[in-house]
Amino acid sequence: MPVMVRFREETDPSSIERIFPDKPEQVLGPGIKFVGARITITDAPVTTGIRKRLTWLTEDTQKRLVAQPDGSANPPFPRIIEHGHFRKIQK
Repeated sequence: MPVMVRFREETDPSSIERIFPDKPEQVLGPGIKFVGARITITDAPVTTGIRKRLTWLTEDTQKRLVAQPDGSANPPFPRIIEHGHFRKIQK
């Protein structure tokens, strides 16, 4: 299953937070629960609005959202994610 995330502030890539399906309330608040996901195969074009909303997103797929200092043995989630994690998968 894909990783679910949210940005506390869309203009700040370091505000990314991972949402675990078994504990969404930790990020989204009390009373929230994940009940399922569905995948649908379609011939419709892939949407491209993500680049308009996340204006800092670049084509450099290896670039991290937040620079990682050298020697980080256990970096926080925002320092692991790369711009390439948001790219369109080519067929």
